[in-house]
Amino acid sequence: MYQGEINEWKDHDPCVTVPSTSKRDEVEFKAFRILKRTMKIDCQRVRSASWPKLSGPDGNGEIDIIANFEGCLILVQCKNYTDAKVNADDIRKFEGVISRYPNHTTIGIYVTFATDRYSRNAINRAEASEFNILLTNVSRMTQDIINYVIEKLDNY
Repeated sequence: MYQGEINEWKDHDPCVTVPSTSKRDEVEFKAFRILKRTMKIDCQRVRSASWPKLSGPDGNGEIDIIANFEGCLILVQCKNYTDAKVNADDIRKFEGVISRYPNHTTIGIYVTFATDRYSRNAINRAEASEFNILLTNVSRMTQDIINYVIEKLDNY
């Protein structure tokens, strides 16, 4: 369904196989490998500055990975906060990006290294969102995505 958009971005991605040394990129690279190699999902790493459509109006909420899975567009944002937690404002910015795509076929996935990196307000915001948002971490990512997508597909 979203194969055209993914193919359009493939040639622009200089980071498909080369990990960066930044902490966020470490999470991003692991998430990408899980999607691409473990789950065999067609996906690409992107840099939102190159594709303004994939970031919020203020440049925040950017998307790190885009994927096509079971007819759903998957937008992934990766964070590696060590001193802070993902908060409700982070989720709100992420919703701003997700809102540009069809609600019923788009899933936003927020990935951190550890489950405890989400504040209670962030969890509440994601659960109450009108958008499909999954909060996960790299160790649970595969099973969480499978469960979430199956649940969403069963409800349509």
